[in-house]
Amino acid sequence: MLRGISSDRPSIALLVDPGVRDLEGVVRAVGAGCEEEGVPLSWDLRSGRAAELAGLASEASRLGVGVGFDGAGWAIALSSMKGRPPYMAGTVGGCADLRWVGQNAARLAKGVPLVLRAPTGSGGGGGRAEGILELDPSLVRTIVAEVLKAMGLR
Repeated sequence: MLRGISSDRPSIALLVDPGVRDLEGVVRAVGAGCEEEGVPLSWDLRSGRAAELAGLASEASRLGVGVGFDGAGWAIALSSMKGRPPYMAGTVGGCADLRWVGQNAARLAKGVPLVLRAPTGSGGGGGRAEGILELDPSLVRTIVAEVLKAMGLR
């Protein structure tokens, strides 16, 4: 178990690489997104890349949803998809992006539709659609196939 993440408390788990410059800002922004959806956030420091950290965080989370952040990017992983690429991953343009990440992590935990808009980023411009939401097409096919199978349609 990670020191800052309790397996007794249902929460999204966030692991942040200690080399991140604005640690407090990262935790605050991701936490704000989770809080908007009514899901608590627990966090801890751990060295690693975003995808690896997200996987570890998802295993530590009682809700099975983990977020990883390494300064260059973020990832959201589900414990039910252990050994596969993160469910979502991208780059960060600012605080609004991280809030959006927290919001979608919480929505995954609640089982409600994701907010699939690109966040506006920190520059106040029109946002960056590319690099913000990077879904692996083979992962999407796998998920759709599993859903259809569970519904008895395949």
